[in-house]
Amino acid sequence: MVFIISGERKDGKSYLTHQIADELIHRNLDIGGILCPRRSRDNDDYDLLCIDTGEKAFFSSRKYRESWIHMGPFYFNQETILMGRQCLDNCLENPRELVVIDEIGPLERRGLLWDEHLRTFLKEGFNLLLSIRSRFIDPFKQHYGVENILDFKVKDSQTPVDIGNEILREIKNRDE
Repeated sequence: MVFIISGERKDGKSYLTHQIADELIHRNLDIGGILCPRRSRDNDDYDLLCIDTGEKAFFSSRKYRESWIHMGPFYFNQETILMGRQCLDNCLENPRELVVIDEIGPLERRGLLWDEHLRTFLKEGFNLLLSIRSRFIDPFKQHYGVENILDFKVKDSQTPVDIGNEILREIKNRDE
């Protein structure tokens, strides 16, 4: 099952995804994956956090960073991309009840960042919690051939506990 946290830029998709992940961990769901929290409210700099290890590193910025890869409007730290891929590899090697990827966008549809892992997770039927901008949901579904999603919109004001309950219920129903 694919669970989506959707909204627009700076709506709080990553923040809500992080809160849901914390709630599900607290409820003993075996989860892994990556979160990309904003480094500061004042800029467009993001860290990458590996849920499994707690390892955190500077991931992306809209500002020029020497030796970083320029893709779309962002510059990406190559070492942190590798860290994220290793974190996702660990989820493939040690399957989880839920894998979190924050955030999916146009770069994945161009075969970049987390595309390869995303394809594998979908092919192997993993439960996924993804944050995606609202306008990218239909292109995501078309590109990856995903039909069934459960979309939680940031603006709908559901609490992380409520969303966590719904995710747990869907995962349990799927396993029966």
